[in-house]
Amino acid sequence: AALAGQVMAAWKADGLQAVLDSIDDGLLMIDRQGRLEHLNPVAQRQLGWEESRLGQGLGEALQRPELDEQLYLVLRGGTLERAPDDLSIEIDGETRLLTYSLTPVSHTKGHIVGAVMVLHDVTEQRAFERVRSEFVLRASHELRTPVTGMHMAFRLLQERVHFAPDSREKDL
Repeated sequence: AALAGQVMAAWKADGLQAVLDSIDDGLLMIDRQGRLEHLNPVAQRQLGWEESRLGQGLGEALQRPELDEQLYLVLRGGTLERAPDDLSIEIDGETRLLTYSLTPVSHTKGHIVGAVMVLHDVTEQRAFERVRSEFVLRASHELRTPVTGMHMAFRLLQERVHFAPDSREKDL
């Protein structure tokens, strides 16, 4: 029975490991002291980490000390006041943008035993948003220029030419 319990515990641990490693987003598991305990292969690729950074503090590992403040707030049961800014990560000369969330992990008895950081690559989405914004800006500028000219010409015409108050020309 004891051996069966050990086998079952090992299967659960291996099964959980397999689930965590197969998630599409980057996943970092952080202990109660703010140190990295586990990261899945997606997170390792997203962050460009070739060597393990397990055991390091989150802010130290990501070279962003401000993340430690956010993490400790979450570990104390607090929530972030606003959505965090994107993480900008440089990998092989290319900048990648990652959104992230920090969530506490609670024990069945309710006390917080660590946190999970989920990373989502939004590089292409942000590039599309930038292109769309530039297009709208340019299109509105290109439309505004001739419309402004026509508006000025009609105002000038209206000042110089007098039409009967109830005529179609006055209305137009």
